[in-house]
Parts: sequence; C-alpha cells; structure tokens
Amino acid sequence: MQLTLARSIDPITPYDMTITRVALTNADDAQKSAKEDEVEARHGQIGRKAYVPYGLYVAQGYYIHAFGKQTGVTEKI
Repeated sequence: MQLTLARSIDPITPYDMTITRVALTNADDAQKSAKEDEVEARHGQIGRKAYVPYGLYVAQGYYIHAFGKQTGVTEKI
C-alpha cells in the first residue's frame, strides 16, 4: 500500500488562542519562598496556541499487486 501526501481541498484558516495558567501544578512550588523568578509562576503564565478548527484534506492510496506478492500479501483475511 502506498499513500500520497494529503492536500487541502478547502482553504484553512489558522487561529491563535491565548492560554493562561494560574494554578500551581507542583506541590514544591507552594512551599518555596517568593523570590523574583517565582513570583511569575505564582501569579500565572500566559502563552499562545495555534490551531485549525476545520480542514478538509484528500489523500490517495495505491495497492501494487507485484509488491504485495513479494511481501506475502494474500486475499485471505
């Protein structure tokens, strides 16, 4: 079985989303003193995430009988 690269048949629109983390995720963070580099972790961190909400792609697959015969592919399930 040989597959081609998928191509978009409908234009995509990538979006950016801002994400914020405010909760402490490590128990050790709660016990540390409030140094300047830890203040940011206690007040939250902001990041960005890119995503595509919808995409329609088409890929084609080919079966080559001669190659299948060489690798032992049969019609039996």
